[in-house]
Amino acid sequence: LITAIFIFFQNGWEKYSQTVIALGRLVLYFLIIDILFNISEILVGLYGAIPYHIEPYLTVMKGPFWWVFWFVQMGLGILVPVIILGFFGTSSKKRWIFAAMCCVLVGFIGVRLNIVIPALASEEIHGLVGSYRSLRLSTYYFPSLMEWLVSFFIIALGSILFVAGHRFLPLKAEGEH
Repeated sequence: LITAIFIFFQNGWEKYSQTVIALGRLVLYFLIIDILFNISEILVGLYGAIPYHIEPYLTVMKGPFWWVFWFVQMGLGILVPVIILGFFGTSSKKRWIFAAMCCVLVGFIGVRLNIVIPALASEEIHGLVGSYRSLRLSTYYFPSLMEWLVSFFIIALGSILFVAGHRFLPLKAEGEH
């Protein structure tokens, strides 16, 4: 996020292009490490074939929101930025690094969704869902309209505050021109 903001708002590419390229390389290395962490997390979770350990991982990879894991988290959040940064990240085109950083941000949202949904979708105590009948007691979860609106409000408020700070607060020290 900071790299994308630096490129887009602060005119950082013209002043500090080598720093932006170095940040792009750093993000590339972190994404490669993240791939290893994802693989190890899945292997550890599937080890031993314990049903209540396996169910959340299967929900993430094969459940109703499988596309969030495969397309948003792994594809757009990891694979696309690795390709962009690996092939174009050291070029003199700021749009490639900016695009890669935006893809990482979208992938980060997918990761958050994959943390929430499996935890709520698997039944921790066997038979709990069937013991009491209510529309509010379900292992199926998807954010409500109110939750989406609150999230968008927080993003909008943060964006407005950032733009206001960028516009009205001094960005240079006194005496610097």
